Formats: sequence, structure tokens, C-alpha cells
Amino acid sequence: MLTTRGAALRAAAAAACLAALCGCSSASGATATSPATPSSPAASAAGADQAVALADGRVSAAEYAGAFAKFSQCATSGGGRVKVDARDPGGYIHYEVGGILGPPEQPDTTTVEGRCYHQYLDQIEVVFQTTNPGALSDIAQADRLVYKSTIYPCLKKNNVTAPADVNPDSAEGTALTEQWATLRREGKC
Repeated sequence: MLTTRGAALRAAAAAACLAALCGCSSASGATATSPATPSSPAASAAGADQAVALADGRVSAAEYAGAFAKFSQCATSGGGRVKVDARDPGGYIHYEVGGILGPPEQPDTTTVEGRCYHQYLDQIEVVFQTTNPGALSDIAQADRLVYKSTIYPCLKKNNVTAPADVNPDSAEGTALTEQWATLRREGKC
């Protein structure tokens, strides 16, 4: 099984759209909407490295890259698979793994990738993706590209009135993305 960690933490429909566009999925549904808090059970079970990186409430690109490197080394040395697909200018890393990871609040520890992800990266990744200006910029650009290259052409083909460019995070963008998801489920895209 190959699981890909996608480009964005978004509304459920937008996250599903990005996963569908990539032809990949997060088998665990691991698009968390908020990080585990330091006092939560998931946070207390995570590695001490994450607690140190999260102590100031922010995650820099360097901290994210360092945590990702530890996760990758842990997983691959344990026989797992981690493949980097791309690195965005703001520091966000697009990658694939060979096992299920699980979100921070429900880590999947049945796979080496899941155990290592929970130990070194899960909370750091959520905070980085949702608060780091560089990562947010990377994600917004990726979301816009998805809309222009996949969502808009499908909507147009199905006679849905839609602008050629829209902010995917806006109310209009979310509604159009939801329409696209419905059309895709119906086999119309």
C-alpha cells in the first residue's frame, strides 16, 4: 500500500479533492484540522523532540525539515518506505509512505512508518502546515493550481458556472470544490 501525504490541510471536501487529484489518498484520513495539545494523550506519547520543537507554539522550516529527516530515517531503517516527491520553496515536503500513518490524535502504530511519524513528525507537521507562512503560501499555490487544472475544467464540462480562477479557501471556492467532488463521485469528471 502506498499512502501519500498531500498538499493541504483544508476543509474536508478540499482535502479530498487534493488527494483525488494526486491519484493518492491518505488511507488513514490523516488530514488533521488541529494539532494535538501538549497535554493530550497523543501529545504525551509522541517523542520528546516534538515537544522541544513545539515549545514556542511555532514550527520553522528548519525544524520541520529536521523532524522530517528523523521520521524518514527511522521509517527506512525499520524497513518502511518514505519517498520525497517534491519540496516547496516555503519548506513543505510532499512525500509518500508505504504504510498508514494516522493523525496525531489517533496514530496508527501498526506500521513502522506510523510509529516513526508519531514519534518524530505528526504534531510538528500539523503546526507547520497550519501556521508557517511559507508552508501556507506553498499550500495556497498548490490549491490554486488544483482548481485551475482539474476542478475548473470539470465544472465547465458539466455546465457549472464558475470563474477560471478562485481562491480555494473562499466560500465560493469551497462551494465549487464541493460541487466538483460530487461530480467526480458521480463519474462525471
